[in-house]
Amino acid sequence: MKTITNLRKYFVIVLFFAAIAMSCSNASAQRISTMSVTTFSGGYSPLIIDPTATTLASIGGSVYYGTYTMPLPFAFSYDNTSYGANSTIYVRWGHISFTNPLDPNYQNYTGNSSYSNAIMPFMGLQVSAPDGSTRIMYKISGSSPNRVFTIEWYKFGDYPSQASGNVSYQLKMYEGTNMIEFIYEKYNFSVNYANAYYHGTGLNGSLNPSFISIVSVASSFTTPASNYRYAYPLPVELSSYPKTLTYGGVIAGTSVTLCMNVQHVGTGGTLTLNSASITGSSDFSIVSSPPSTLAVGQVGQYCIKFAPTGNGARSAVLTIVSNGQDSGTQSITLNGTGFSPLISVDSLVRFKKTRTRLGDSLTQWVHITSSGQAPLTFNAFQIVGIDADQYFISYFPANPLASGVTDSLAITYVPTREGLRGATLNITNNSSNSPLVAISLKGTGILPHIVLYPTSLQFDSTAEGDTVCKTVDVWNSGTDTLRIKKNFLTSNDGDFHYIGLTGSDMAIAPDHHKTLSICFIPLQQGTRQARLLLQTNIIPTYETPRRDTGSIVTLDMTGNGLPLGVFGNSFSGLPILDSAIVGTSICRTDTLKNTGDADIMVTGAIITGANATNFSKSGLTFPFLLKSRSSKTFTICGIPDQQGLRNGAITFTGTTGGRTIALSNLLGVFGLNSCIAAIPSSLFDNVTLPITASGTDSTQCVQIVNCGDVATIYSVAINGAAKADYSVTPAVSSMIGPNDTAKFCVTFKPSVLGPQSLASLDVTSSDKSVSVPLSGSTGCAELGAVTPSVPNTGVFETGKFDIVINNTGSFTWDPGTITITPAAEFTLDGPPTITGVPPNQTITVHLKFSSTTKGTFTAKVSFGNGGPCGMLSDVSLSGNAIAGSVKETASEGFSLEQSYPNPSQGKTSFTYMTPKDGEVRITLNDMTGKLVKTLTSGRISAGEHTVNFDATSLPSGTYVYVLESGTTRLVRQMILTK
Repeated sequence: MKTITNLRKYFVIVLFFAAIAMSCSNASAQRISTMSVTTFSGGYSPLIIDPTATTLASIGGSVYYGTYTMPLPFAFSYDNTSYGANSTIYVRWGHISFTNPLDPNYQNYTGNSSYSNAIMPFMGLQVSAPDGSTRIMYKISGSSPNRVFTIEWYKFGDYPSQASGNVSYQLKMYEGTNMIEFIYEKYNFSVNYANAYYHGTGLNGSLNPSFISIVSVASSFTTPASNYRYAYPLPVELSSYPKTLTYGGVIAGTSVTLCMNVQHVGTGGTLTLNSASITGSSDFSIVSSPPSTLAVGQVGQYCIKFAPTGNGARSAVLTIVSNGQDSGTQSITLNGTGFSPLISVDSLVRFKKTRTRLGDSLTQWVHITSSGQAPLTFNAFQIVGIDADQYFISYFPANPLASGVTDSLAITYVPTREGLRGATLNITNNSSNSPLVAISLKGTGILPHIVLYPTSLQFDSTAEGDTVCKTVDVWNSGTDTLRIKKNFLTSNDGDFHYIGLTGSDMAIAPDHHKTLSICFIPLQQGTRQARLLLQTNIIPTYETPRRDTGSIVTLDMTGNGLPLGVFGNSFSGLPILDSAIVGTSICRTDTLKNTGDADIMVTGAIITGANATNFSKSGLTFPFLLKSRSSKTFTICGIPDQQGLRNGAITFTGTTGGRTIALSNLLGVFGLNSCIAAIPSSLFDNVTLPITASGTDSTQCVQIVNCGDVATIYSVAINGAAKADYSVTPAVSSMIGPNDTAKFCVTFKPSVLGPQSLASLDVTSSDKSVSVPLSGSTGCAELGAVTPSVPNTGVFETGKFDIVINNTGSFTWDPGTITITPAAEFTLDGPPTITGVPPNQTITVHLKFSSTTKGTFTAKVSFGNGGPCGMLSDVSLSGNAIAGSVKETASEGFSLEQSYPNPSQGKTSFTYMTPKDGEVRITLNDMTGKLVKTLTSGRISAGEHTVNFDATSLPSGTYVYVLESGTTRLVRQMILTK
């Protein structure tokens, strides 16, 4: 027999399954006691031996059966390979395989490789001769997806003590867990039987010498595939499950506790749990333990807490040491992952190099990212430092902040003190990398200041009317731009003059200066006072006491006026006089004043300038005394000699207090131009109208342009010999400003026929006028009819002729509808209505003359419109019908048309119609019936045809042309004249 050592490579698979399978199910291996044959009647069925297999060779006088087969009842995965339902499984001698029927030769095990696909190797079951004493039975229990497939090997009558039969081995396959469980009966391992036939192994490869004393058995076996467990009923046995505790991801700082079971699965005695210890990561710890001793079947529990202290995977092994006879020491794998929150911020400094005005605010953001695998929790946000009151948090991030999420924290700086203001924002949190984040806050508060030098102005004594000026320096000693919002003088006296700051001068950068100029011109004697007010953008600081000046700054000023006569005038309005039309004058009254406290001897007044001759003065006789605080009126006039502004100046001179004084004032007057123009300059130059009963008119308009400088109203009138032929609207315009226009429209409606209707449109304003010639004409359409002789025709024949009408007038003639009276013999050979006939053009009226009897006939052709002047109304016609020989010109679908023209001077043509293809002959004959010429002869296709021929060689007279085809004969008559 093959030694058990040679089966070791197969037990590597089997026993590895046993270890892992014990960790995947809470079911423990149960002892199978001796049972009778009747046990199998409760749902078990025998496996059928493969009918193709041969009986094994005998071993020691015994005979062994071959391979049993059956379909796998459900899909099953074993050793990383999946097998579908109904896959064939092979069973022999305690072996089972999914893929190999196994080698049938068991006589020599040495070197036999047929077990490489067996998931359970030989278990030592001897099968006697084929006497039916050995059974391999199976049963499928449970329901999908948790069915159990059980196979049992049994032998009865083999041993004296077990004559009633027993189960030797049992194999269970679990559908839900893909686990194989093998259970064997210890009594089958007898040392009293032949050594070669019975073998056994302990769990996890441990031998049990108390049941086996076979010298050929190897000392150990390795563990088989992961979903195999191996149960061996011993008196004291330890079963632990599950074999692995998986905690998954746990946030650092928190904990998760899982428990595993230990059970006494032996047959008797007490299971003592000697110790339980954890090796590996210190993040695992035992928090509760079972009783130290367990009775048969009793279950205890170890609970292990996983409390990760940081990020990453953690692992450890729980080792349980007991007095169990089989696998007394067992290990449970502990796996978990620590998830720790992490924090990252985009910057640790805010408000660096920023400048914020006091009273304003500036907000900056800190972007915070939860970069760990666990939510980031903020414990506190605190701003500390000497200037902490200058900052506040205006927006908080979400709390907690989920893993991988970025949110923002807003910090607002509201400076109340000038200069660099530092503080620190502390963010305490549960992160493992930076539980305290410190962000430096470095904002700078800025504020403008104002310093005036000197702080007040004192002017020396100054004579009335004199001017003394001083300057004031404005310095911005602050850190922000100083803006002067308003600057003005306030005083009850008008003795001080100040030109305020405007535009860009009202902004003064830090440490920059502006200069203000203030002048003192005393109007009265004595002390004079004023105050300069500057309104700025400076706000009060929040210090106590406040050290800034606030928004209003004042500068007081004083001066002393000495008595003196002072010229002052009161021109009515601006120095420039009103406007006037060139050559006309405009005057106004003005006042010369002495605003001082001493008398003035006025010595003269002189008008000067390039246009001095355009001005004059009156009402003053020099010299004269002008008392203090008195006045005298005078008149100033302007007479512009050209268009536009004319300039000059008047200067008054005098003496007071021993000094000579003068007063000059500018003079000006606008010269205005008066102008009128007409566009176009004449009307109706190319207009000719007919004279009709209802009257015909034409309207044209003229634009009157005010090309001057003065607004005016225009009136119009029509004058001239033919003024009755014209009318105009409106008669008077509205007020027309410079460069604007007035529109007048003239209607021409002639009353008598003549070459021209001459008149004029006269337009006048207050001082200007313009005349626009009116020269319309009258005309008519002049018509004449050219009527040729009406050709003679035979009875039943038709002669065509034309009337030509010439329009030699100057207007288009629209003839209207043409009628013929009477309409028996004369008819139109064209449309009844003819459209307009332009001047110097002709129209042709096509007519036909035909009669059923011979004789002379007359008629008149009338036109719906006789012409614009009624020149043409009708044309008289007269025609002669002679006897004819033609009676029929159409028969049986044939037709023969009249020649055209007829009469003819030589060349003529006619048409004929044939209803079908056939022979046709057309001849020309004189009135005696003699053939003159054959015009057509031969086979002709159906349809209309035209015959053209030249008769210029024939003498004048009457001819007939005859069409013959079969029994059809048609005749027409034509006249030839020369």
